[in-house]
Amino acid sequence: MADLSSFGRTNGLLLTRDNLCKHQHLNDTSCLLCCEPKSVNHLFFSCDIIKLMWHDISIMLNIPAVLCYEDIAKMWVNNTKLAVANMVTSVFMWMVWKFRNDVHFGRILWSGLQVLWHRLFRLLVRWKLLCPKNLVPLLENFLTLLDCKVREAPQIRVC
Repeated sequence: MADLSSFGRTNGLLLTRDNLCKHQHLNDTSCLLCCEPKSVNHLFFSCDIIKLMWHDISIMLNIPAVLCYEDIAKMWVNNTKLAVANMVTSVFMWMVWKFRNDVHFGRILWSGLQVLWHRLFRLLVRWKLLCPKNLVPLLENFLTLLDCKVREAPQIRVC
C-alpha cells in the first residue's frame, strides 16, 4: 500500500484543477462532480458526492467514518487487521482519481453516482487477486454489498 508521508510530499504536485490552474492556463477550477472549488482534499474527501460514497463505504466495511487522509492512515498502520478496508479505500481513491481524469480529459461525461459505484465494483473484482486468501470471504461480502449499491444507486446530475 502507498504511504501517506509520500502523498504529503506530493500533495501540491497532483494535477487537480487547482494545481493545473497554477501551472497552466486553466480558468475553471471547479469540481467536475459537484461544481464547488476543487483541491486535492476536495477531490478525495470534501466533494459532496465523494463524502456520500465514503459514508456508505464506511457502513459497508463497518469502520469509522472516513473524513480525511488521517482516517485512512490510521487504518494503514493496522494493515493486518484491516487489510480489506485498506484495499477498498486504496481502490476507491484510485477509482476517484482515474474517474476525475476521464471526465477532465473528455473521455467520459459525469452521468451519476451509479457510474462511480460500478467502477469501484469492477476495480475491486480485479484487485481481488491481491487479497490474502483468508480475507477473500470478507472482500466477497463487501462486493456483495457493493453490488447491491450499484443496482440501487440513483442517477443524479449535479452540474
